[in-house]
Amino acid sequence: MRSAQEEKSFIIRRLLLTYMTAALILFVDQTSKAYVLRLLGKEEGAYRKVLDDILWIRLVHNTGAAFGMFREASLIFAIAAVLVAVIILLSSRRIAYAPWLVRLALGMELGGAIGNLTDRIRYGHVVDFIDVRIWPFVFNVSDASITIGVVLLLAYLILHSGGEKQSEVKTYEREASN
Repeated sequence: MRSAQEEKSFIIRRLLLTYMTAALILFVDQTSKAYVLRLLGKEEGAYRKVLDDILWIRLVHNTGAAFGMFREASLIFAIAAVLVAVIILLSSRRIAYAPWLVRLALGMELGGAIGNLTDRIRYGHVVDFIDVRIWPFVFNVSDASITIGVVLLLAYLILHSGGEKQSEVKTYEREASN
């Protein structure tokens, strides 16, 4: 049995993956957007070709969801981002016992949600700029992070559905007490 101090230390160590991932995503997202705004200015539609007709940097003011879907719903998505962040933060103690892949995925979602929320507060829209020409949407680092985080969580849930969840939690609790 662990002491209260050992338990607290265990939880902090386990949450480092989640919160460091979120911080890294937020940093890369906001830094890349600042660079693009300096490079292209603030006029929507401005672009630079990076790799011929494969990859462009094109400025899009997105008031909708990831990849420009559901335009003109900025307030709804700002509220959703706040809810995602609050739920993850309030669930920290429980997340600490989750497998590393779940903690990583939640960190990606948290960082992405905060990144796009920062844009909505600062500009009134999300700054999108990654234009893969064979893909119909323009997106940003936060969008990609949220999407990859959701895919990782779904993959984990599909691969570990059923009674394995409880045994994993008990395994992690046993490992932590050693």
